[in-house]
Amino acid sequence: MVTKEHIKREIDAAVRRILTVGPGEINGCCLLRDDIGMDSIDIVELILHLGKTYHIEFTPTEEDRITDMTVNQVVELVYSKCNRA
Repeated sequence: MVTKEHIKREIDAAVRRILTVGPGEINGCCLLRDDIGMDSIDIVELILHLGKTYHIEFTPTEEDRITDMTVNQVVELVYSKCNRA
């Protein structure tokens, strides 16, 4: 079973890699676009990474919503997709 903490660490690492930001610059309350500065290409890269890492697919609606989500909201979305029975 995948934990929320594992997902959060994975998202933090992916965002740091995509944007080349240092540790501690990202927290759970940061909005991906407005606070962290991810653009649409960065978001697509994150979505593809999460899909491949956790073997999940996002709906087009979810993909659109992720742009305006916080890190914690993305964690919750991925967690719910990973733990569906």
